[in-house]
Amino acid sequence: MNSCRRLSIFTSLVMFVGALSLVVASLTTDYWFESTPINEKGGLNKNNFVHSGLLKGSRQLDWGLGPRYKPFSVYEEIHEGYGFVSKTPWIFTIFFIALGLLWNVVGIIICLVNTVIKENDTVAGPIGIYLWSMLACKLVIRIHT
Repeated sequence: MNSCRRLSIFTSLVMFVGALSLVVASLTTDYWFESTPINEKGGLNKNNFVHSGLLKGSRQLDWGLGPRYKPFSVYEEIHEGYGFVSKTPWIFTIFFIALGLLWNVVGIIICLVNTVIKENDTVAGPIGIYLWSMLACKLVIRIHT
């Protein structure tokens, strides 16, 4: 196998694994949204905060009787009809992230397969690496626009 081809496949594999780890890390964080609630008079309280990730979050509110901390599930808030996350964008965000992860995993598998087989010009070859990486990038970028 050509050493340049082997190096490019290995570089693609490293980039796929790096992208996969970044997306998984972003899914597990609770800081997609961050808010500081204000009271009726427009004043800020340093004890009030709301942090929300894609799947779970936490809020602490102090209305004069001491701070009250409460973790919450974004799914339950959307299902019950309150909260500050809209249902449709939330569903599409999860859908496109799942599809991006799928294409990323397929790209990793194609890279691993290409390290042990000889070169062929199918979707399982170098052309497939380009295809799966473009699909994964398109779906992950689609989330942010």
